Amino acid sequence: MNLQPRSIALCAVLTALVASGPAHAATIVVKAGESIQAALNAAQQGDVVAVDPGYFNVNLTMPAGVTLRGAGADLTTLDGGGVYSVIRVPARTERDTRIEGFRIVNGSADRGGGISVGLESFPSIADCEFIGNNGGRGGAIYIGEAGGATVERCRFMENTANEGAGIYVFRGPASIRFNIFCGNDAFITGGGMHFSNTIGAVAVNNTIVRNTSAHGFGSGVSFGGSQVDFSRNIVAYNDGGHGISVVGSDIVDECNVLFQNHEGDMCGKVPSESDLIGDPRFCDMDACELSIEGNSLATKIDCGGFAGALPVGCAFTASETVSWGEVKALFR
Repeated sequence: MNLQPRSIALCAVLTALVASGPAHAATIVVKAGESIQAALNAAQQGDVVAVDPGYFNVNLTMPAGVTLRGAGADLTTLDGGGVYSVIRVPARTERDTRIEGFRIVNGSADRGGGISVGLESFPSIADCEFIGNNGGRGGAIYIGEAGGATVERCRFMENTANEGAGIYVFRGPASIRFNIFCGNDAFITGGGMHFSNTIGAVAVNNTIVRNTSAHGFGSGVSFGGSQVDFSRNIVAYNDGGHGISVVGSDIVDECNVLFQNHEGDMCGKVPSESDLIGDPRFCDMDACELSIEGNSLATKIDCGGFAGALPVGCAFTASETVSWGEVKALFR
């Protein structure tokens, strides 16, 4: 049997399918003075909008499937002008949407002054710095209902909100890892973060320091009606309430370092046996430089690795490890 004609026909079909497949992703470069939103509007799924160093006054809307990339938080600033969210991620935005490498400042909105994530959206937010944003819920970031946003390696400073001055999570399995929350202020609850009616969220390896809550509820972190894995974090020196407030919530609380929170380290739950109580020994807390000394308690947790967002960054001095179990034993 002669199969050559059939083989040639099949080859032609495959060639046509390859030729009609998706085009290669493009990189659209935005230079100082140019419009970031125009570049986002022109971008197709899989494209990268790369923003050069500069200062941009913007209120942006993200398209699905696009990466918005700055030159670094110390080089590219997005300023919301105090009138709206700096970046809005619409409802039902896909997982391959990314925002990375920006300083995000001066945003103001009822939900998410810096970035507002709509319901059922799954963007990734990484390597950003949020300073001086304001919101009713979520001064820097609001993550909406059923949203599974990922927030990694970001720094939150001097943001304000009624609830969740750094991040507010509402009914969504968000993943919040390796972030620093320093000097944020909530009027009601959650100086660093607030989780509301949230199931399946993860908050791991964050450093939550010197945040405040004017009404005394969770000056560092607060949980209301939530189920969250809250492990390997540092919660210290938060003012105006307990460092961690737990109300009607089921929190997996393992291998955290807790120290000198104003009203106590935790309210509504007893710290786990694996939590350590003591000075985390930051390299330079006054400057919110929150890497840790070589003998920090954060290096001595039982879960492996270290607690907090940053590893060892400076020399060490003598200290003593004290577990929560050892503290309780003193009163038996």
